[in-house]
Formats: sequence, C-alpha cells, structure tokens
Amino acid sequence: MIKKRKKFFFIALSILLVLVFVIVLSYLYINQKAQSNNLSYPGNGMPLISKNKPVDKINIEMHNYFGKYEFLKPEGDNLVFNNIPHSIKYQSSFSLKGPETNFALDIFLNTGKAIINIGDIEYTITPNESTIIQGNEKIWFTDDKQIIRISIEKTGNQSAARLWSEGFAGGSNVILDFPANISIELFKNSSGVIGQWKWLRGFK
Repeated sequence: MIKKRKKFFFIALSILLVLVFVIVLSYLYINQKAQSNNLSYPGNGMPLISKNKPVDKINIEMHNYFGKYEFLKPEGDNLVFNNIPHSIKYQSSFSLKGPETNFALDIFLNTGKAIINIGDIEYTITPNESTIIQGNEKIWFTDDKQIIRISIEKTGNQSAARLWSEGFAGGSNVILDFPANISIELFKNSSGVIGQWKWLRGFK
C-alpha cells in the first residue's frame, strides 16, 4: 500500500513538474514574441553628426502588405500609388515602445486622403489641409502646407506630434502612452508616395 502511494506521488509530481515546465516555456515564448514586436528607440545620437535611421522591421512588413496590391508600386525605398480604386488599411503587428522615442513616417499626397494612427494620435493628411487629432480634439491644423512627414517624439514627460513640410515643422504637445499601435489608411482615389518609417536624430 505504501509503495503504491509513493508511486502515485512520484507520478503526480512528475506531471506537475512537466506542467510547470510547459507553462514557463510558454510564458518565455509569448514574452519574447511580444518584445520582438516592440519598436524601441535606439538612442538620440549626436544631433550635429548623426543621421536618421530606417526602422527595418516595420518597413519590410509595410512593403509586404502593400505589395499585395498592384496599384502600389515599390520605387526604391518608397511605395508609389496613383488613384487607388478603393480604400486600404495597413495595421502593423509592431507597437511603439518607450520610455522615449523619436519616430517618423515620410508621406506625400497629390490627391485623396491618408490617416496615420500612432496610439490614439491621428494624423489626417490631404494635399490641401492636414490635422493632428487626439481623442476627439483637433490639436493642430494647417491649410497652407504640403505635408511630407509626420512624427511623434517623447523625451522625459514631454511628448509632441508634428506635421512636416519643406522648411517647416508644426505640431502640439500630446499624451503618448506605450505600447502604441501603428496603422496607415489610404482612401479611394488617393495618389502619392509613402516613404520609410525612421528613427530621427541618430542612433547608438
């Protein structure tokens, strides 16, 4: 009877250890996958001599997604589109991670509209006017600039969203929470160019 109890105890203990091992491995896998899908700013660099750095992971994913559509053509590092027949939305599997960041997308529209979301910050771009919205509040607006880039930055407790044109960058303070999901929506009849996602102001 004692031998049977010991045997049962060792079997139960073995099953428990296997379950613990499987749970630990699953946690490590899920955590590693989550970490690999986070985009972390690699450093400020030295402003006078450093360069912007393409964010390869999300650029490759974005090109692969938009490459499914024959009306978006790759030209070097850019994606060119002309009078697209219907709206399309790219929802990245990557999220922007803190604690600090300086993240940007080059984009230019000849016609139509594009909406870029980073977290709950929305950049609405058209050829004639563009806005930055957080929640239901319009926090920046321009109707006399041709936008060529959107950006989000966070240093310490300060965050700012910006719209860029040639020789100009305007924007406003925002509240940026991490992780921040990333998406791009192009609307029907839009024409223009999507460039690269970049880290601004250098890198380690």
